Amino acid sequence: MGDIMAGLLRIFILKHSFLLLFLYFIVIVVACLWPFNFFQMNRTTWNTQGGLRFTPESIVYTETPPVKLARLQQFSVFIKLAPSFNPPSIPGGQIISYSADSKHYNLIIDQLNNNFVFKIQNHGSQTESHEIIVQNVFKDKIKDWLGIVYDGSSIQFYAEGEKRKGVNASGLGHLIWDESYPLILGNSGDLKYPWSRFCNFP
Repeated sequence: MGDIMAGLLRIFILKHSFLLLFLYFIVIVVACLWPFNFFQMNRTTWNTQGGLRFTPESIVYTETPPVKLARLQQFSVFIKLAPSFNPPSIPGGQIISYSADSKHYNLIIDQLNNNFVFKIQNHGSQTESHEIIVQNVFKDKIKDWLGIVYDGSSIQFYAEGEKRKGVNASGLGHLIWDESYPLILGNSGDLKYPWSRFCNFP
């Protein structure tokens, strides 16, 4: 009886091998891609008066990695916030990142509660990273213009054209960045840190 059952099982497997392989493939794909939600609507919109509007869940990213950015040794980033902005109840989010996710990045600009956070990382023989945190930037009346400047040896933060804070970053040395990362606006690459704002990136 056992031999008959084994024989029938072999015949079933041979006849339905393609179906079984297909089901196995589906299980592997679902297991590997979970918990990504491919049906989530992207709520990023464009307004001619206020610029980009990020409403969770929103994200904007480059279709291909911006390889030219990976060769920069000095740069500046300026953000114009819409003057009609009212601070949301959420604790912040990721504004700009040149990254794969929050742990694998070249640079990240975050809002953490009311604070402005900038992180930069060098992928040389030994990974070096620096950050600057500016308190209460997003509290009460929001500044229209925010800026971050990296001149190769220091990081400077500006609000409304005035320098608010600077830190020494000479330890970073010659920047070596990962060219495979996309440039992302309004969220992290893993969609864990959405940002809610009207803003322009001049």
